[in-house]
Amino acid sequence: MEQKENMKRSGNWNEKEKIILVQKVLEKENIIFGKLKGCGGVGGVTHSDKERAWVEVTEAVNAISSEPRTVHQCRKQYDNIKQRGET
Repeated sequence: MEQKENMKRSGNWNEKEKIILVQKVLEKENIIFGKLKGCGGVGGVTHSDKERAWVEVTEAVNAISSEPRTVHQCRKQYDNIKQRGET
């Protein structure tokens, strides 16, 4: 298989980054894990609200990180932390 030459592995997450990630996700947990609005538009949150919340979480992580992280990386890291039972 061909490998892309410009694909680089990201650095490991340090404890401070993980702590900020979990704190910010928990602060926005009602939005991130809330029910989506139905067709009637009553109750719940919109998909763009959820995306915006993840962007804010990512910005908080990047504010203290030496290596910039993407929204996808933050979501994946949070899922990994949950699976390992580190929260």
